[in-house]
Amino acid sequence: MKVYTRLFNESLDFRSGQEVKDWVLSLSIPKRKPQNISKIEHEVIVGLYQIAITSDYKFDEKFRNSLLMSKLSQLRLSKEKYEEIYNPENEMKQPKKIKGKYATYVKEDMGSYKRFLDNIEDIESFLSTLKGYHKIPIKNLTIEFVSSKDMKVPAQYKSDKKIMWINPLSKKVGKTKEEYGSLRYIVLHELGHRFLDMNPQSWNIADTSLFTTPYSKRNSESWAEEESFAELFALSHWKNKYREYKDQIAEFEKRLEL
Repeated sequence: MKVYTRLFNESLDFRSGQEVKDWVLSLSIPKRKPQNISKIEHEVIVGLYQIAITSDYKFDEKFRNSLLMSKLSQLRLSKEKYEEIYNPENEMKQPKKIKGKYATYVKEDMGSYKRFLDNIEDIESFLSTLKGYHKIPIKNLTIEFVSSKDMKVPAQYKSDKKIMWINPLSKKVGKTKEEYGSLRYIVLHELGHRFLDMNPQSWNIADTSLFTTPYSKRNSESWAEEESFAELFALSHWKNKYREYKDQIAEFEKRLEL
């Protein structure tokens, strides 16, 4: 990796791709180009950010580091200048609460504001596709993005506060659009818990015959009896994708009380 360092100005003398990744993720990168920086420089910074957050399924560590170091060589300003322009304190001027068409979003995590906006755009796009019983728990929905210090798991529906917590920086949140474990899947799973909170069921939601994924069989944590229900609530949105669970999904929909 040191082959690249001769191309950098002294202030950008990072020694590894991991250092570059940590640095760019510490910046606050807005969608629109900030003042005091060229369009090209901003595009390079955005490119570094995209490489840094790309799923490990697409990039192995060696390839990611190589891309980061190569991309970094295109920057010409000082490290201090970039940190001044993309200072997280600039986010103080940005709203921490945004009301979308389908939900209200609150930023309480330590991630960049750009990631906050990207996640809102992704979730809003997804919520617009929900129909039937999947759409019921969207009513008056609030999603709060929190840090790992507040919650270790990727997401949780807080029934006492009637809000959904999401830890967007959790390594367990996949970067794919709608695959198992993606942000969209996690949101719909938590909506399953919210559905139960809004519409308690009279049948046995912990019926072992309705177990599907390994996660649905959890029995050692709070709300464990609801996990098989929440998993089926999510899986049933993608029936064609999860055909191995077609019998459980059919029985789930037969029993579901709206």
